[in-house]
Amino acid sequence: MVWRSGIKKFVALEVQFNAEIEKNIKLEQYTRRENLRFNNIREEEGEDCKSLIHNVIQNDIGIDTSEIKFHAVHRVGKKMESRCRPIIAHFISREDRNLIWQHKGKIKHSPNYPDAYITEDFAKAIQEERKVLIKAMLKARENEGLSNAKVVGGYLFINNEKYDCRNIPEYLKCT
Repeated sequence: MVWRSGIKKFVALEVQFNAEIEKNIKLEQYTRRENLRFNNIREEEGEDCKSLIHNVIQNDIGIDTSEIKFHAVHRVGKKMESRCRPIIAHFISREDRNLIWQHKGKIKHSPNYPDAYITEDFAKAIQEERKVLIKAMLKARENEGLSNAKVVGGYLFINNEKYDCRNIPEYLKCT
């Protein structure tokens, strides 16, 4: 009988622990809400990331940067020869961040950075979930011919059906 109450306590603690993990992920994501991640922008020794991002926004996206200010702009990750590290831009104003986000597609037409793209800055746990969802999306597009498959935030949308990491259809799961 004692072991049953122990199991119940354990289950209750596990539920509480998982809820705390979710709250922590949401809090971390909330702290990243003013950030954007600039990917595939060439890295040079001694660069000034803040000036670089101002130039990208001004010249490649076509938005006046005279009023745009940042808390911080820096590269993230370990330096490696084979890739350029992304740049995180932490905007002071959410409105400035949203303006850049609305026009993020213009960077694809940049003569200076043809492979560059802008993404939201997701918490590590959300990044891991998105990797799974993006693989499923690519599989849906390639193997199933579902060209309307897309990942938005933490969800995969296919034919107006919404999936998260826990309920991806078996035929789309990658091993």
